[in-house]
Amino acid sequence: MSTTKRNFELQAEELGLGTCRIGWFNSRKARRFLKIPRKYKIVSLMAVGYYEKIPPKEKKRKKLEEIAWFNRIEEQKIYNRKKIESSPE
Repeated sequence: MSTTKRNFELQAEELGLGTCRIGWFNSRKARRFLKIPRKYKIVSLMAVGYYEKIPPKEKKRKKLEEIAWFNRIEEQKIYNRKKIESSPE
């Protein structure tokens, strides 16, 4: 169920919609308000809608070469890490 919800959230975000999972609800009131027949069991609720304000875009990511390397070690990165670890605070 949570994988389905997550896929739904990702698709909604791609379409410019916001989502909010509702974790605690009164199923009787929800059934009455949403006019859901008794033959269905409500297992989850999620609000979906447009943002009042457009959320800020994610910060640009660093290039992969700046944070990782393959089959080689960059001395500068090791030196900087040791310097940070050993510096007194």
